[in-house]
Parts: sequence; C-alpha cells; structure tokens
Amino acid sequence: MDLKRLFLAIKLPQELLAQLQNYQEQLNPQAFRIVEEDKLHLTLIFLGYIEEEKIKTIQDIALEITKNFQPQPIQFLETAYGPTSAKATAGRSNPKFPRLIWLEGSSNQSLEQLKMVLEKDLRAKAKISLEEEHRSFLPHITLARVKTPPPNNLPPETKIKTKINFSFSPSSLWLMESQLHKEGAQYTDIAEFSFKN
Repeated sequence: MDLKRLFLAIKLPQELLAQLQNYQEQLNPQAFRIVEEDKLHLTLIFLGYIEEEKIKTIQDIALEITKNFQPQPIQFLETAYGPTSAKATAGRSNPKFPRLIWLEGSSNQSLEQLKMVLEKDLRAKAKISLEEEHRSFLPHITLARVKTPPPNNLPPETKIKTKINFSFSPSSLWLMESQLHKEGAQYTDIAEFSFKN
C-alpha cells in the first residue's frame, strides 16, 4: 500500500520570510540546522501517513470548509526555544532541553475553529485517526533545529529571543506532502484551498 506523509499548512508572505531569513543568518550554524526559506510554513494539522485513495476525500473536505471560512489575521510575536514543555505554561518553551527555535504567535480563535472543524470531518469522513490536542492551538513556525548531539554551549534563551511583530491574513490553506530524507524533509504541494474573500 502506497502511503504519503501529509499535512495541512498555511504559507507565509514574502515580507515575513525576509525578516525570518535575516534572523536565521545570525544563528550559529555549528549549533543549529537552519530551516530553508522554501520550507518555512505554519502547520495547521499533521495528518500522518495516509493511503493515496484517501487524498481525494481530504481535498473535498478541505475545499468545502475553506471556501466558507474567513480567518482572522495571524499575529506573530517573537522567536524562542521550543518545543513547549508539557509541564510548562502554554506558550512557554523549555529552555533546558530545546529541540528547536521557532517563531511564536498569539492564540487565534479562528484558526483553532478551522482546525477543529477540519479534524472532525477528517475523522468522520476520511477515517483518519488524529491525535487529540488537550491545549489551545498556538501558531508557530520552526526556524532551526538543534543539532544532534546538542552542542554543550547552546546560546541562552535571552540570545535567541527576538521580537518579530508581524501580522498577516492568510489567503489559502495547502495540502502538502513531506518526504523524509537523510538531509532533511522535502515538501511537495498537492493542492491549494482558497479562503472566503
């Protein structure tokens, strides 16, 4: 059976990508693997490994929901170490054992609503078993990953934190495939679903 590793994501405007690239250029390449510009995106739902015959159903679900949906602007605030520790306050990263650096956003009710409605239909109609989230969705974009094994002299979080105050209104949602390779993930666009104007 042919399986594809799929996710639903929002692409970023060029102006934000330029700011993020400026930030990434300041990072130590000996400590971090930088995420290339064409791979920067906001993941809304990671679908996992999906049978090819389910892709049409996923596309139908996404098309039906997005055409009637108008998301609020997405607000990004600052860079920080991640991921969020399960024991930490929501939105706070765990600087003792960081795996990556990301750009954190503020909570967005419309994105959370979109995620919830999509997940409900994906479970019911496409029979996809998605992991239950027990905390609110906070937008974030992975900018760099800590190298393995992690270096002993990782910069303190004060050196990593930078204000990047940026807001944009997404025009569409993308279904994308992620293929894992030794040199990192390669992303392929499968379909675009425009939001209501």
